[in-house]
Amino acid sequence: MKKIILSCFILMLVCINNAHSQFDKPVLTVTIGLSNPNDELRGDSYVSYDTLGNIFIDSSLFATHLGGQLGFQMAGAVKINFDKYSITRGVLSMSYNNFNTFQSRQYGTTLVKFINNTYQQRPVEYNYDFNNFAVGLGLEVAPTSFTNIVSPFFNANFNFNFLSAQLTRVTGINDSNNVELSSFRMGVNFNAGIEVKVNSNIGIVAGLKYDMANLIYKETERDGFIEWGSKSANINDAEGRYITNIYYPIGEAYNYYQSKEKKINWGTAYIGVNVNLFSDTPKKKTQPKTSGLKNIIIISDLNFKIFILLAILFTNADGIFSQKIPSLEINFGVSMPGSDMSGDFITVSDSGYYNISEDFVKNNYGNSTGISIAGNIVFPLDQKRLLNFIFSGEYTFMNAFKQSILGITRQNNVVVPATYDNSFSGTTVGLGFGTNPSLGKDFSVYANSQMTLNFLSMSFTKNDIFRTYFSDSFRMGVKAGGGMTYKLNEEYSLILGGSYHLSNLLFKNVSTGYSDRLESDVDNLSINDDEGFFYTNLSDPSKGFQEVEGKKKNIDFWNINIGISILLGKSKK
Repeated sequence: MKKIILSCFILMLVCINNAHSQFDKPVLTVTIGLSNPNDELRGDSYVSYDTLGNIFIDSSLFATHLGGQLGFQMAGAVKINFDKYSITRGVLSMSYNNFNTFQSRQYGTTLVKFINNTYQQRPVEYNYDFNNFAVGLGLEVAPTSFTNIVSPFFNANFNFNFLSAQLTRVTGINDSNNVELSSFRMGVNFNAGIEVKVNSNIGIVAGLKYDMANLIYKETERDGFIEWGSKSANINDAEGRYITNIYYPIGEAYNYYQSKEKKINWGTAYIGVNVNLFSDTPKKKTQPKTSGLKNIIIISDLNFKIFILLAILFTNADGIFSQKIPSLEINFGVSMPGSDMSGDFITVSDSGYYNISEDFVKNNYGNSTGISIAGNIVFPLDQKRLLNFIFSGEYTFMNAFKQSILGITRQNNVVVPATYDNSFSGTTVGLGFGTNPSLGKDFSVYANSQMTLNFLSMSFTKNDIFRTYFSDSFRMGVKAGGGMTYKLNEEYSLILGGSYHLSNLLFKNVSTGYSDRLESDVDNLSINDDEGFFYTNLSDPSKGFQEVEGKKKNIDFWNINIGISILLGKSKK
């Protein structure tokens, strides 16, 4: 075996200068995706209504959040190989995000103040969007790129972000005004995905990306103005005060408002294409004769082919088939919540009234059994598959088998029927290592461990109308798994296994501010999985908001799954 390894190493040194993934040949990646704002970038609504039904700009916009809603992203990147096999790459990227893409314009009537201090109603139309243009520099690793089949990749980028927002007000054909805000910030993003090569020049790419756009240069212009007609107001993402007149009836005076510190973060799911900027298709020969340099190239090509042939022969001599070819695993399973995930979502009082449990979010998340779907790319790092690299994606949805809870509750001193539903989901991207020591047998066992990036979300619905979202959700954790496989043939195997996922080991958080209180029919609430005080009225709205102390909670769950493993290449028949 040592002689084989030495021979392969020597042959590789001879032919490495002609590997198929050429050094410094750039690849262009073009993608389009959906972006979901998180933290203070996200806002439930940028308008509010008074008791008479008049519509105004909500005073929380720019003060506590930036009003972002689901949007789209267009991006392009040029990737330069740093080695012959395209495993490590430099990345130069540009992207454009438009949030609030699918949010409709807001219509209604507003008030106009006149010089004699009288007010009149006037029809009004509001529109709002938030944008970012980014230029980034980064480094990417694609550990299985040289297989020219399927390769996971992950990268990190340092970004220069040009953030902007525009709020428009139209009250008539000749009466339109707007507020424009813009700021420069610096941040990072993390990106993971899968490349599938269609031919030598075209590939398909899909992945997930998480942007943290304002890590550097947060700022609030103290005594700075945000007013109708201003073209260069500051986004005000640091703590401080600013002056504005946009929250009042038209013609009202200015007032001071306090800005809270804001994190401008979002996640993006995307799909796109890779284009090799220099064709790998060999040109047709026009001269029968070749120079000395061309002869050397031809010999190098021959050496490379001999090396591939020898590698295959050595593999077959050991009786192991297609050991260096990655495999795709697709699993479906049942998920069971851990201790802090499970619990009662609804409690019944002595009078028979149904209310949200006082322990919900405070001590647990009221979940029951759910389902999961997962896909893994497994690449063997040695001939015997004793050590494998794993790139995984998983979606878990809890409470999949729970029915709506029907009962009665007391609201404004009136007994009314009530319907309650709750959900909890997690999207996971994992990187790790595993082992499958008994490869080749009909039955074999495996074990693995992964570091995970998790995007957690939770919601509940009351009376099928008031839907509340918890979306402070980015966490990091680890997952350990194991099980057994049954080989159907040289390319397909059945999988039966299980895993335990500790999804929130890092970045636990609790929102202690009154403005982030937990109540019904709102958006962008915190999951509150760290220890600390927060405000809520969920369990009994008639008592008003109470300060409660939440405990530190572990968002852990079991998965039992069944699936299939597919070898991504030809095997011995």
